[in-house]
Amino acid sequence: MAIRVLASSNTHKIKEFKEIFNNDQILSLKNIGFDEKIDENGNSFLENALIKAKAVHAFLKKKKILASVIADDSGLCVDSLDGAPGIYSARYAGTNSSDKENRDKLLKEMRTKENRKAHFVCVIVEYFIDGSYIYSQGYTYGTILYQETGDTSFGYDCLFFSNELNKCFGLATSQEKNKVSHRYKAILELLYKEKERNIFISEVCGLCYGAKRSLSLTNEQIEKNKKIILYKEILHNSNVIKSLEEKGIKTVNNLNDINKDDLVIIRAHGEPYNTFKYLEEKHIKYVDCTCPNVKAINYLVQEKDNEGYKIIILGKYGFSNNKMHPEVEGIAGWCSNPLFIEDESEIEKIDLSYDKYFLVVQTTFSKDKTALFIQKIKKLMKNNNKIFDYKNTICNAQKLINDYSTELAKKVDVMIIMGGKNSSNTKELFNNVSKIKKSFFIEKPEDVINLIKKQEIKNGHKIGLSAGASTLKEDILKLKEIIINNL
Repeated sequence: MAIRVLASSNTHKIKEFKEIFNNDQILSLKNIGFDEKIDENGNSFLENALIKAKAVHAFLKKKKILASVIADDSGLCVDSLDGAPGIYSARYAGTNSSDKENRDKLLKEMRTKENRKAHFVCVIVEYFIDGSYIYSQGYTYGTILYQETGDTSFGYDCLFFSNELNKCFGLATSQEKNKVSHRYKAILELLYKEKERNIFISEVCGLCYGAKRSLSLTNEQIEKNKKIILYKEILHNSNVIKSLEEKGIKTVNNLNDINKDDLVIIRAHGEPYNTFKYLEEKHIKYVDCTCPNVKAINYLVQEKDNEGYKIIILGKYGFSNNKMHPEVEGIAGWCSNPLFIEDESEIEKIDLSYDKYFLVVQTTFSKDKTALFIQKIKKLMKNNNKIFDYKNTICNAQKLINDYSTELAKKVDVMIIMGGKNSSNTKELFNNVSKIKKSFFIEKPEDVINLIKKQEIKNGHKIGLSAGASTLKEDILKLKEIIINNL
């Protein structure tokens, strides 16, 4: 339960805040023994709220009371009076004026005014123990009546006809007013911002350049052509695949299922040389959406293979699950009978019957494994008088996602990683952040609701969010919204 001190002694306001913050402890200035006079001399609602919040915060700090401070400033703004009474609403008729005197002055000023539009505004500041703060604003719109109506015990309510309630605030119950009041709306925004300030998205995450490019090229073709075929999943992202299917785009996994008049989309992971050869021989049009970084590897291994090098591919070829990653499959198809290494134990078993070797790396392979494996292979080759060269072809985008995400993991209580369950780069990302902080792997934004229900993540937790290189930015933002709205 959060403890908040409301910078007010107004019993009506305290009651309203307690009703809205129903599960939290709200203390008044009287509860903490604060009786200092605060001079609200700001030029705006926000300035006045901050003045009050800082004064109470200083008092709590001195008394060593651990609580945040909530301070608000609110008032009535009338269009035809250029926003008056505004920040002077409580003292409109004079420094110590009563509510009745303030209303009388307002009615006098409004006697000849045809435009009676007005709105209440409330600005709330929450000042935290560490000295940081957030603020929110709420508005409710209506018109000024010609005479007092209903309950006259609170401010200008009996003169304000609410557009949303279609009745005067003076005739409304506190429950009715709370649902539409400026203060209620400001509190809702404040609660949203409270949760938002504890959710952090990694500065680098989500769709990499290659993934963005493949989707962009595909969407361009959707606008131009009717008969488009995806040859295998364009990305390891079920949401993307579903979205494309909803646009009428069919995915096939066999070249024989492609017709001559189809326009074929080659996935971001790339394809073996023979796939392109087949399509060209059959005069089937295609759009090559292979990631440029992957394409560069394809051409590199083809070149080195022609130069007589035995190609070694570091990557997920199926050592542990007998399932070759599509990028590795594609690279292998640009050279003859390459050697594969996925596990450290395979290094000592490398076939050393060739004179020279050239090594490349799956773009999403573990950077730690890559560094270790290359070091060991270099030593093995040197000890056996072999010519050895390599290029570390791990994608820099993937490296940046991992670097920024692991740094974020050090600063939060829990990490949530989102991406396709069969996405190699997302699995790698999850493995890396899991070494630092308790982490959860989800595939879709909606999956986080189960974590909330199980209380794996709670209100008050600092939550870090990151995503694999095939995850849409809008899905990451949707994940954040779901967390805020369900905590």
